[in-house]
Amino acid sequence: MTKVRCLRQSGPWGLLAGGGALGTDGYIQEAAFQRGPVDLPSDVHSQNGLVLAEHDSGPLRLFVRANAMNDARNNGTPDQTNATRVWRYATGSDWQGPHNGTLGVRVYGSTEHYRQVFSSISSSPTMAFPDCNYRCGEAPTRFSHTPENELGAVAHWTQTLSAGLVVVAGADTHDVRVWDREQTYGATAALTNLHDHQRDSAGYAEAMWVRGGWTATVSGRLDWFANYDGHIVQLSGSNWTPTAAQPTELDQHVFDPRMGLSRKFADHWAVSGSGFRAFRAPSPNELYRTTTVGAQVTSPNFNLKSERATGWETGLTTEWHWGTVRASYFLTQVNRPIVAVTQKTNQLTRENLGQIESKGISLDYELAPARWLAVDGGYQFAHATVTKGGAVVGNSIPSMASDVGNWIPEVARNLATMNVRAFRPRFGTLNLQGRLSGRQYDDDANSNLLHGFFRLDAYASHEFGKRFEVFGAGENLLNRQIEVGKTPTTTLGMPRVGRAGVLVRIGGS
Repeated sequence: MTKVRCLRQSGPWGLLAGGGALGTDGYIQEAAFQRGPVDLPSDVHSQNGLVLAEHDSGPLRLFVRANAMNDARNNGTPDQTNATRVWRYATGSDWQGPHNGTLGVRVYGSTEHYRQVFSSISSSPTMAFPDCNYRCGEAPTRFSHTPENELGAVAHWTQTLSAGLVVVAGADTHDVRVWDREQTYGATAALTNLHDHQRDSAGYAEAMWVRGGWTATVSGRLDWFANYDGHIVQLSGSNWTPTAAQPTELDQHVFDPRMGLSRKFADHWAVSGSGFRAFRAPSPNELYRTTTVGAQVTSPNFNLKSERATGWETGLTTEWHWGTVRASYFLTQVNRPIVAVTQKTNQLTRENLGQIESKGISLDYELAPARWLAVDGGYQFAHATVTKGGAVVGNSIPSMASDVGNWIPEVARNLATMNVRAFRPRFGTLNLQGRLSGRQYDDDANSNLLHGFFRLDAYASHEFGKRFEVFGAGENLLNRQIEVGKTPTTTLGMPRVGRAGVLVRIGGS
């Protein structure tokens, strides 16, 4: 790993440039008892760069930022590879207006190219490996190239009306155009091109009122989401022809309110409560793109509808000179959640279920037992299950009672974290991060169990003057075998890994 950063300041002008490179030989993701001749280490090699220029002249700040990233990966077999190249850019301004008003404007965009090769792996002995009893031979099944363009803008105004009243108003828009160019191989060889266009524009407002120990907030957001201009064509002979099934259009207006109230009392205590509604539109991947993870193939669904969430939370907070502790209870219900529903072994389809619900308690803390030592973390118990089964078809929800009561995939019921940070100029910085996760399931049918785990990471650094910093880090220090997927083959997370490097700062401070 290599990092380089250059900072230059001259009067109201500032320039920051940086870059980095990362390379690793990786590790074999398949569990040892399931490995075969086709399995290779999964590795990654990536590079990134950033340039930021700004001009700050009192009430007005202007900036321009551009960054790029290139990433190439081998995904555990000779044929399975993917690569990503992303360019991002942004510009904007912050203006301090009269009467304690501030205006922020941002315009941003990106261009991304992603490509991936999928393959099938046989579990039967082959001529090449006559003694093989698992994961013997590999054959490419699909090549996918997915370009994407993004453009967005945000305008945000904040105004203080009185000593205890602040209002916020703004608007934003986000436009995404996606292409998916796929080449399939074998008996069903085909070449298809897909195009989709999504736009989400919104206006929002919020008011916050503070008086005595009371704080109240009220906000609302009106979204206009549109999914349109979608089409799929397939190469037939020398001509491109539309496929029988074409993307559907979706146009909806959604209003989401939010309210919150808190009360401080007895100097060190506060109670709070809030309620909200929210929505999430289906992504182009969920609508149109087939995905493969291990042996599992997940098909898209053109007819997906947006998710709607309703929830509330209440909590108790105490704050002292040694730190802050907060305990809360939460409940969120999501109607028409988009999930991958098992149709048969290793065949899933994205569907809108009836309803899922997540409720539980959380405990968060930030402690400072000494000036040089900080401890933070938390614990969460989440009872996240399907409460109404059935996949949405048109406007009806057929009964699928077998789904009711199942755990939501990839949500652990118990989760705890702890971070310890020690810093002294003479010695440097030392961070320890621990994560304890209970068991969870990797599928909607709750047949693929992922066992719980504990992971310990560490990071240390020491500065030599203002320009040089030496750092080292270790991940999964106890070398636990962490299950991250079962499809149904068991995929493991990163084993024990160490890394070290030098950070060089070039230019003025």
